[in-house]
Parts: sequence; structure tokens; C-alpha cells
Amino acid sequence: MRRRELLAALGCVSGAVAGCAGSGGREQVTPAPVPTVTATADRSQGDDTVGPCPALPRDAERYVCSSVETSGRPIQLTAGSDVFFVDTLSEVGKRMEFVLSNSSLVPFSTGGDWWTLARRDPDGWTVVDEGQRQERASVGPSDAFVWTLGLNGSVESEPGHHDVVVDTRNGRHAFAVTGDHRDGTRLAVIALFDLRKRWTDTRKE
Repeated sequence: MRRRELLAALGCVSGAVAGCAGSGGREQVTPAPVPTVTATADRSQGDDTVGPCPALPRDAERYVCSSVETSGRPIQLTAGSDVFFVDTLSEVGKRMEFVLSNSSLVPFSTGGDWWTLARRDPDGWTVVDEGQRQERASVGPSDAFVWTLGLNGSVESEPGHHDVVVDTRNGRHAFAVTGDHRDGTRLAVIALFDLRKRWTDTRKE
């Protein structure tokens, strides 16, 4: 074998990753795959947050933070307002709604007590309260499911809404609803809001 042919043969063995040409002797370089960004996070990543949202509850497998992923999500949770203003004496019946919408082609299995409320503290997210997960309901395609959040002392919401009555302090909060897809994946959809409450009675300030 002539020296030029021997060098070409050795180059094809050592450069197998980049690829070798057939008769023309050119190298065929395969470009590296372009990374893609997904709107949901997998719990196996071990991260405590999904963008600005907490990865709560812990037993969910995927998380959707509706505050930053408002388009193209088959299952979405929307807060009635970015800020929940509550005067604890003059507005004890004030409520805030969270609407779960299903724009997918299959039902989403959840329940009126499949919720988690968390607050952002200096050390991270703290679970304030959560439902017992004893109810089951199917939210079909194009259907919606409504939760109404109020502080202790609030009156009940209108019929067809699911009451969540808690006692918590001011700060950044996250309301998460958990459910199951037909394929068995447990999904948590999360909406963020700020709670701002005050006492009109100055003796309690």
C-alpha cells in the first residue's frame, strides 16, 4: 500500500466520530444537537423551583408554572389577581379565585381538595396548608374547575366553587393543584400571587 493510501486509511479509523468520506476523501462532520427549552420541569432534576414557582407538592412528576407559561399549555391554572388585598376587619368575606382549565383532548383527574398553598420565606418555600386528597373529579376537555381562597373568617363562596380557607401572613404565595393524566403522569399546575392583608383596627397593627 502506498503511503498516501495508508494515511487515509488510518485517518478513517481514528476519526470515526467525525465521519469519513467515501471516494472523495472528505470528512463529514455531524453538527451537535441544539438544546431545547421545555416549559415543564421533571422532578428527577432535583430542583426546588420551576422558574419562579416552587416544585410543590413533592410527589408530582411534572410541574407547570402558569405565571410564565400562559400559552400552549393543555392544563393551566390561572389566579384571579396578581395581588390578593385583604382588610381583615372590613372585608372578611373577600375571596380569590383560581381556575383550572383543560384545553387538552383528554380528561384531567383532580379534586376539590387536591391543592397545596405555599409561601415564600427567606429560607425558601414553606407549605402553609394543603388539602386531604379524598375527593376525585374529572375535568374534561374545554371544562374548568374553580377554587376560591379566603382567610379564616371568610364566608363560603358561591355554589360549584371549592373553598380553601387558610390562615397565613403577607408575602409571595403559590397555589398548586395536582392531578393525573390518563397516561399516569402526576402533574402540578401552579399560580403565583402576593397576599397583602392589614388590620383597620390600629390596636392590632
